[in-house]
Amino acid sequence: MNLQRLDLASIRLVVLCAESGSLSEAARRCHLSLSGASHRLKAFEDAVGEPVFQRHRRGLRITTRGHHVVYCGMQLLDWVDRLVGPVLFDEAERILGRVSGPHDVSLPLLDSSPGFPRFESSPPRVVSPN
Repeated sequence: MNLQRLDLASIRLVVLCAESGSLSEAARRCHLSLSGASHRLKAFEDAVGEPVFQRHRRGLRITTRGHHVVYCGMQLLDWVDRLVGPVLFDEAERILGRVSGPHDVSLPLLDSSPGFPRFESSPPRVVSPN
């Protein structure tokens, strides 16, 4: 296995291929050309050492090995989101949770969200990765 060829963009592409069953849909969601996504997927499979998908006229079918790769890829992407996502702290500096979604959309919604009524009197400190 060539770990240098396993990057987060390729892992995300593989996970999206598994979710959609379509390389063209996954490429669109990753903002890649179909040709670029195809090359990236092939390089990823070469790095893993075996096919992750079987290619058919009607899309992609995940292989047995692919199930494991996609499961681990989803966990890895979740951990990356946790690593870089904004964190909510209470006044005692305890972590309350994380905000997910685009930061420019999700952070302003905290003040008006009914899910955070206890913060109306003293809003939490929000730390953004940027």
